[in-house]
Amino acid sequence: MQGGLATPARYVEVRLDLLLEGMDVEKTISLIRLLAREGKTVIATLRERSEGGRYKGGLEEKLGLLEKTLEAGASWVDLEEALFEKSPQTLPGWLRRTVSRGLVGLIISSHSGGPPPREVPGPRINEVEGLDRVIYKRVYTAGSPVDNGPVLRANALWPGRVIAFNMGPWGRASRIMAPWLGAPFTYVYPAGLSPAAPGQVSDWEMIGAWRALGLV
Repeated sequence: MQGGLATPARYVEVRLDLLLEGMDVEKTISLIRLLAREGKTVIATLRERSEGGRYKGGLEEKLGLLEKTLEAGASWVDLEEALFEKSPQTLPGWLRRTVSRGLVGLIISSHSGGPPPREVPGPRINEVEGLDRVIYKRVYTAGSPVDNGPVLRANALWPGRVIAFNMGPWGRASRIMAPWLGAPFTYVYPAGLSPAAPGQVSDWEMIGAWRALGLV
């Protein structure tokens, strides 16, 4: 978590499913509180095992933990798109209630171990009452450089509403270029720590790549 404080990034994703393997809930919540006090916009994520994460609890427990992060200062949550299909009645009501507890943004995510389709799906929900923003995160795995085309095109088709990129070594370019084609942000890891996903680059590697390309 010290990396989250030191990174130049304004947004910090807290992977609760990873942190809770090594520390208790209260300590994790206190770290989120510290990040928020330092001016970071905190995204709380409990990634499901089915989507490459390590969370194996139920939905009720998951939503309860996410509510604790909002009370500590997190202002965004990431929820898997599949959960909206499994719990079409539960999640909309929960989102409406948590707006009053500090929730301002929602990321609806999907992660695939395969290559992207030729046409990457766009947003299916335009807005949730009370939320400032709803962003769709579409993640695939590139088998070749050609696979970056569909995800980069999705960022350009739905600027500010979709974050689409590929994992794996061939997907690094899509991570680097996504924000310059319309994605509201991209995902990095703090330099000196380990990447959270295959093909992820560090914060300073990302800045270096942008400088080399003349983008910053």
